[in-house]
Order: sequence, then C-alpha cells, then structure tokens
Amino acid sequence: MIQSAIQQLISRLGFTSDVSGNLFVKTFAQHKNYKLEVDLVNRRIVYAEPVKVHDKTTSHFDAPENFVVLECVNRLLEKGYEPQHIELERRWSLGRTGKSGKADVTVMGRDGQSLIVIECKTAGSEYEKEKRNTTASGGQLFSYLQQDRNTRFLCLYASELRNAAVHYENAIVQIKDRPEVTELVRTDPDTVAYETAKTKEELHRAWKENFNCYFAPNGIFDEEAQAYNPEFKPIKRKDLRPFTPEEGRQLFNAFEEILRHNNISDRSNAFNRILSLILCKIVDERKQPNEETGFQVKEATDTPESIQERLQRLYQQGMQDYLKEEFTYISEEQVDEIVSRFPRQTAQREIREIVRKLKFYSNNEFAFKEVHNESLFNENAKVLNEILALLQYKQFRYQRTDAHQYKHQKRYLGDFFELLLDAGYKQTAGQFFTPLPVARFIVKSLPLREMMQEKLAAQRPNFLPYVIDYACGSGHFLTEVMEEIQHHIDQLPPTYSDDVNQNLTHWQKADWTGEFIYGIEKDYRLARTAKVACFMNGDGEANIIFGDGLEDYTRPVKGRNYKFAPQFDAVVANPPYSIQSFKTHLGLKNSQFSLYDSLTESASEIEVLFVERTAQLLREGGVAGVVLPSSILSNTGIYTRARELMLQRFELRAIVEFGSNTFMATGTNTVTLFLTRRNDRLADDFRAVADDFILKNQFRPDDFTDTEALLAAYASRHNLSVADYRSLLSKTPTEVLLQSDLWRDYDRWFADLTETKNRRDTKKAEGKAFAKLSPDEQQQELTRLFYERVLPREHDRFLYFCLTYQQPTLIVRLPADGAEEKRFLGYEFSRRRGDEGIKLYQDAQGRHQTTLYDEEELHHPDKLNTLVWQALSGRQPTIPDALRPHANVVDLADCLDVTRVEFEKQIGLATQTTNSALYWTFVKQGIPLTTLNDIKNAAKTW
Repeated sequence: MIQSAIQQLISRLGFTSDVSGNLFVKTFAQHKNYKLEVDLVNRRIVYAEPVKVHDKTTSHFDAPENFVVLECVNRLLEKGYEPQHIELERRWSLGRTGKSGKADVTVMGRDGQSLIVIECKTAGSEYEKEKRNTTASGGQLFSYLQQDRNTRFLCLYASELRNAAVHYENAIVQIKDRPEVTELVRTDPDTVAYETAKTKEELHRAWKENFNCYFAPNGIFDEEAQAYNPEFKPIKRKDLRPFTPEEGRQLFNAFEEILRHNNISDRSNAFNRILSLILCKIVDERKQPNEETGFQVKEATDTPESIQERLQRLYQQGMQDYLKEEFTYISEEQVDEIVSRFPRQTAQREIREIVRKLKFYSNNEFAFKEVHNESLFNENAKVLNEILALLQYKQFRYQRTDAHQYKHQKRYLGDFFELLLDAGYKQTAGQFFTPLPVARFIVKSLPLREMMQEKLAAQRPNFLPYVIDYACGSGHFLTEVMEEIQHHIDQLPPTYSDDVNQNLTHWQKADWTGEFIYGIEKDYRLARTAKVACFMNGDGEANIIFGDGLEDYTRPVKGRNYKFAPQFDAVVANPPYSIQSFKTHLGLKNSQFSLYDSLTESASEIEVLFVERTAQLLREGGVAGVVLPSSILSNTGIYTRARELMLQRFELRAIVEFGSNTFMATGTNTVTLFLTRRNDRLADDFRAVADDFILKNQFRPDDFTDTEALLAAYASRHNLSVADYRSLLSKTPTEVLLQSDLWRDYDRWFADLTETKNRRDTKKAEGKAFAKLSPDEQQQELTRLFYERVLPREHDRFLYFCLTYQQPTLIVRLPADGAEEKRFLGYEFSRRRGDEGIKLYQDAQGRHQTTLYDEEELHHPDKLNTLVWQALSGRQPTIPDALRPHANVVDLADCLDVTRVEFEKQIGLATQTTNSALYWTFVKQGIPLTTLNDIKNAAKTW
C-alpha cells in the first residue's frame, strides 16, 4: 500500500500521530491503555504485549493483507476482546509433510482454549478465491482446525477503505454439530460429524454434508455480537439479501448436491418439499424489517422439533391465505391448553410425548426422506436444516418500486424456480407442461395493449384486462401475462382522468394482479407451484384457486366464496386432454355444459368441455389462446359437437399447428387456437337464415347482411347457380341439378340409408307395406323421404358456411423436419442424465434465437407472434418471406368441405393460400367473394 493510503486507513481507525507525523498510535482505554503503533519511517506495525506475536510476518508493510490484520485486531479490541487473548501468526505443523502453517489471528477464550481462528485476505478477488478454496477443500482454515480441535469458530475476514469508510466482510463457520447429527452418530457409525472427524478432509466433509458449506455473515464482529460469546444472531428480515447473477443456478446445484450426498433419489417428492419450504419463506417475508424470521436455523438454540414447529405454523398460514385451504397443525400452545386439563403430571408427560411423536415422527410437508420413527426424523432433519441454511438469507419477495431490483430479481429468482420446476415434475398422460417459449409466444400474440387502450379511451378506471388460465399448472401463462401487462402499464403516461391516473400511478408501483389475474388448478401441488411462481415473478397477489377449471366460481363452491371476475377479456390455457373416464370423477357443483350429456361415462375427451368453458368465460370481443390436441380439428363424434360450438361462439382468427418436438415426453401433435368471442346472436341469426332459405325456401328482404350473396356463394361451392340450387330447395330439381355432384352424392347416400333399403326389402314390414303402394305412390314416398333427410343436412352445411364465410384465418404449420422444427421453436429437450430439461438456442450475447417472438421488440415483423397479433387485432397479417413456407391466410370456409354428405365440420389445414392482400381489400369493402377463382377474376378487373 502506498503511504497516503496507509495514513487514510489508520486515521479512519482512530490513530493519531506524534509531533513528527511519522508515528501513529491508538490507545484503548478499556484495555488499560493498551497501544497499537504504526511506524511510517521503519514501515512497521507494532503489536505490543500482551498481544502474542509468534512471527513478524504481519508486522511489516510489504503485504497489503497485513493492514487487514491490523484492522481486524483493532476491531477485536474495540469489540471487547482483551489483548492477552489475541495471538498473531500462531504456528502449526500441517499434515504429514511437516510444513508449517500460521494463522493470521487466533482469539483465545478466557479458559485458555482456542475460540476463533481468523484468516485475513484483501477484499475482492483474494477473499473470494480463499472462500472458494475453503468451500472446495477446506482451505487454510480447516487445516488450522485439524491442529486445534478446541476451536469453536473459523472466520475468513477482509476489509478495505472505501468512500472514506472502513468496510469489512466475513464468512464464519461454527464448529458445532447440530442435535440431529449428534443423535445420528450414536445410531449410525458412518454418519460424518465434527466430533468423529479425524482429518482435515473429514472435518471439511462434515461441514459440506451437514451444513452445505454454509458461511454465516454474522456472529463475531456485528453490532449485536458480544466479546467471548460469539454466536450466530437470529436473522431479521432486513438481513435478507437479493439474488445475484448466476446465483439461481448455483443454489439449484447446491440443492441437488444436498439431495445427492443424503441419498435422496425421489426428485419429484423433493421438489414438492422444497416448494412447501418456499411457501413458508414467502409467508415469513411478510414480517417487519426488524422482526426475526422464522425461516432459519438458529444454531445456538434450535432443535429439529422447534424448527419444524415454526415451519408448520408458516405453512398453515400460507395454505390458508394463498390457497384458501385448511392445513391441520396443532401448535404447542394448543397442546399445552389440552394437557393442562389433566391433573396428574405423569399423564401430562405421557400425552405430550404421544403428541410429539405423532406430530414429528411421521411424514409431513417437509419430509424429504421417509419418516416413521425418531431416527428417520433426525435423518430428515439433517436434510431439512441444510436446505434452510442454503436459503435462509435469500430474499424471495421484492417490490416493484425498485425498478432495477425488480427486473433483475425476477430474472435471477425465476432462473432458480425454473430449474427446480424442470427437475421436479415429469409429464404424464393428459397433462404436459407448456414450455416457457410457447407460453411466451401465445401471450405475446394477444392484443393486451389494445384492450388497455380501448378501455382507456372509454376512461374506465379499471383499464387492465381480466385474464384467466383455467388449467394453470405451474403458472407459466400467468407469469408471462403479468410481465407483459406490467410492461404496458409502465409505458403509459399519466394523461388521463384523475381516477385513471390514480390507478395507473398505483399499478406502476404496486400489485394489481389480485384484481385482474386468475388461475385455477385441480392438482394441489401444481396450484401451490403456480402461487409460488407468481411470487417469484414479482407479484404474488394473483388469484390461484385450488379447484376444477370446469367449475363456475362466480358462486360459492364447497362452502367457500372465491374472488372471481364475472367475465374475462382473455383466456390462455393448455388444458388437460384424454383423461379416461373423467366424468366419474368430475363432480361439478355449479357448471353446466351443453356437451356434457353427449359424453359417455368412459369418455376421455375432457378437452371439449374446456372449449365450451372458454366460451362461458369470455366476454363478447374477448380473445383466447388455447393449446389443444390436433384431433380437435378432425376427429368425429363429440369432437364434431365441439367444433360446432366453437364455430358458433368464436371467430377462429389463427391456428398454429405445433409438431411433436414442442412438448417434452409426449408425441402428441397440438394446435393452438386463437379465438375471438362472438355475440351468440350471430349464430341464431344465421340459423334463422338457414331455416328460411333451406327448410322454408323463403326469401329474406332487407336482411342484416347480404344473405342472397351468401346463398350464391354456397351454391357456387357445388358449381351451381342460385336458380339451380334453389330447385333443390323448392323440390323441383332442374336438369343441371340432377346432373350435379351434389345430387349424385345425395342420391347414393340416400340409397344406402337403412330406411331406404328396408322399404325395398319385402321380407321386412316396411318393405311389405311399401310394396303395396302403386309405382307413383312409391316414388312420392321416396321423394318425400329424400327431401326430409337431405334438406336438414343442407341446412347444417349452409349454416356453418355462413358462420365461416369470408372469415380470414391465419394458418401456421411448423416445419415437418425435426431439426428444422427445433430451430423454428428455438429450443429442444435434453434427456441427458444430469442435464435434463429444455435447452434454448441462444446467440453469443445470450439472446434467445426463435421464430416465435423477439425478446426485445414485441411486434417484430419477422416473428410469428406478430402475425397472430395482427390477425387477433383485425389487421391484415403481413407474412415475411421467411415465414411464407409455413404461414398463409385463408377464408375459414375454405377449410370446411361443405360438399361432403357426411359433414363433420372438420377443419383442414392444407388449404390453398388465399391472395391475402387482395382478399383483405375486398373483405374490408364488403365485396362478397365466393371462391378462390373469384379472387383471381376480380384481380383482373381491379
């Protein structure tokens, strides 16, 4: 160190110079005027007796860390440690090599035994390097511990003069076995513990496996610590520290290491248990800054039972407050109240012991290991305490008022949670999780900003969109929606009415999700996961309902009143599918579905009910992005009924067909349907049109739309003029109609009907009666029956043609080639052991490389989400060249084959591309276009 820096440091420490200005002295009155001296001329630090200096190595100016030693000794003396109990450069022989090692500072207790061994390093890289070395192999400190097993504390110490103030940091290790480890040593000789360790390596292993290499940040030098009585002070909420870059993965790796060295192989159970702990942590962080946290290991006073007692109390509060679920927990106070009613002390002790065993010596929400007796309880307590120590100083809740911290904490904490999620849950039949990039794509495709703008234009104070995911799983959709809406909120200026500005200002700084965001999840573990995910993404007030997504929560369910919006602006979901015999377990209380009675008791098509539930939840004009199996577009039976409902209630704005590489552990192809909710009257109006035109053969003058043009467009699908088609409706077929495919198809279909065949089978009663009729009467009977059967089918086909005609739909089909599909998605799934999970494709700067969306620019012209957003917003999708092989805009009516007699409303995706620019021009001008040929013909005259 240069001399000016030395003078600044020692002056800040309280040293004063003599007349010459070369000798600086500090006197400690509380220690009988003991003096420390710094001689600038001879470049020496003088530690007078009774401080014991075994070696002069730390007494000169040559090494910068010698001034760290000086500052440390100064701090010890100020704290109250007496000079005669401080030793410098105490020497030991290290290991078999016979090499000596010298501890920078050793503090002896009043009993003459080694109390604290301190290794001093300069702040920054040297301190961090030794900290890593200690973690990896024990470093110098554990070598010293091996030489003097009486040592109670090891301390790595650094300090520096920064901004005219002395700042220090320390990393402390207490050499004391926890009670559960001490108990395990008696029953299991293989248990590693400080008391049984014989070498430095075994001591380090005891620290690593029992304390997960935990360094305490307090206990020796902090304000509350007392001299000669170092102990870890209980953590207060103000002591919690935010996550730092890369710490999410580091903590996850440390968690995995705890599981490994404790031989825990059930990762799914471990994830559920740490999720319970995180819920406790979230509840605990509601305390005031100066309150002690409950989520910690109080090394000096805690027992395994006392720790679990606090955790159970926190967990009960979390379940009640956040999931509205009762959790059975009997507090010590309740036990005392019950036991006190028994007069005999013996009976009281026996009852307490029985309750204690029932309470602790069985599996519970914190059982990483199977627990059914005291020994196993202690084994699990060892694991539990390691994990608590890993997380106890970390901050899991943070406020939006600090924009910088909010942004970065969300990312770092989210990384930790995503790693836990990937490792903890496996996909099962009918239930697979939406990869984060897919959830992000769907959310970024929704016109959320436009919804806000529409409400703001109407000066509505509650201008945010109401959003729900009725099968929210781990909460990916919800957290993405929260982030997207918050981004839009933060961009808005306070230029609206006073009521709007008041909410806007509030929501830019505080939670708003409690009013606008809703998630429902039937799986208790996942519901809890979603709630935790909301906290980890910055806003834990979102409404997570533990229940069935098909239930109607606008009314009380199971005696509970849930907060629930009457209608929603947006639905985002990836609901379950193919659940065998789901009806027998449904048990709905309030909901009613038109599709329900069409499902058999053994039916598995639960997804069709979620299609109807989407219609029930959305307001008119609301939008949805829903992931469904591809079979929803093509299968018959109940799927036909579902498509009928979908086409009646929604405009199908976009269909994105994902391949088998999209979701982990499933070969199922899926489609994401982007829908806009219609007014139900439209289907009724078109049904009335079909009644009049097809069944009654009536004209409709002055109609709500050009229904004559609709009829003409429909007739042209059968290559018929309106007049020829109307001859079918009037039951006076023209020669052109009789020669058409329409007539021939119906003629063959009618001839193959059972009731037609029965009339021609003289062995059957119908045939015998039919044979008695004259030839004219027979022809009249068949003609009557023909039109009775054909016209309702025509009514059905014409109705759905009306509902889909001139409805522009964006169709996207991902590449069929597996490698190309992965590049399009921007990720793949790794199944390599130890590296399982989703792997994003990133560039050198760490930016996600995907065709689905751009991380920085919401509506990037080359990204798929922009096309879907345009379609949902009523804009013409502008398809870039790179996406033309995969995306096109079609008239939805072209996707339905209305020429098939067996019209099942299948929606085909291999439809010829519409000339989208010209098509949108005509649509906007209200010009009816009947076929693709009409577009081409119109183009010639445009």
